[in-house]
Amino acid sequence: MKITNPAYSLPIVEALTPLEQFENSANKPLLVSGIDTHTGNRSEYVVKLNGAERMGYTVPRCKELIAAFMAMELGIPVVEPAIVNLSAQFIDTTKGRNDINYATVSKSLGYNVGSKYIKGLNTLAGHQNLTPKQLELAHSIFAFDVLIQNADRTFEPGGKPNMMTDGEKLVLLDHELAFSFIEQLSFVRNKTPWIFNESDILWIKRHILFKQIEHQTIDYAQFSESLCNFDAQFWEQVDKLVPDEWKSEEMETIKSHVDSIIENRGLFAQSLNRLV
Repeated sequence: MKITNPAYSLPIVEALTPLEQFENSANKPLLVSGIDTHTGNRSEYVVKLNGAERMGYTVPRCKELIAAFMAMELGIPVVEPAIVNLSAQFIDTTKGRNDINYATVSKSLGYNVGSKYIKGLNTLAGHQNLTPKQLELAHSIFAFDVLIQNADRTFEPGGKPNMMTDGEKLVLLDHELAFSFIEQLSFVRNKTPWIFNESDILWIKRHILFKQIEHQTIDYAQFSESLCNFDAQFWEQVDKLVPDEWKSEEMETIKSHVDSIIENRGLFAQSLNRLV
């Protein structure tokens, strides 16, 4: 559901029971059972702990939410975002657990970014051939990652696809490293991100889906027009949904980046078309 849909509500979850910690992920997220304080529904959520290495300050949490909201607005499948509160009482229940890193959990009091846990999906293998339906979606995912400058979905050794599949659909996750231009000094950033420079092309061609979609006939004009969904209403909703303590000036930097590409979306489509 799009966040601009009046029926949309971002789950604010109270963590109740720690289930397990995923050691194979860089952030070592925590799987918890929790209750949505808006609906009263109980479910399982994956929590990216504030005490984890990559999540130690507000910007990665904010980027996770904004990227998920943008994917939802474009109809690209993404894990359902949530905000998960870890109380002192909850944190105490992880003390003494050999399978959970209490030191990290103990630094994660309060609001953490999370997502609803989806069962029955596996990580997409980098060599895995895509079905025609997956391939159609792959073009949108690729263009989306170029838009948000997400160099983290890569086939590089040690890289992670940050996509899951059940053999039919593709679902995105992990966007704390998106909007990589934020980490660059202002004078180094590409001032025309709708036209790719050599540095852009280098990371774009490392994208895990690039070789699967390369040399295929597709016009990215329709995708580029869909970027108009990121209008004033969308950004107003983003501002309402992101917790105040996670907000920073980087949110305006992200909006300005997206706005500039929307204003030059025809050239953005041409750049994508030439690249693949």
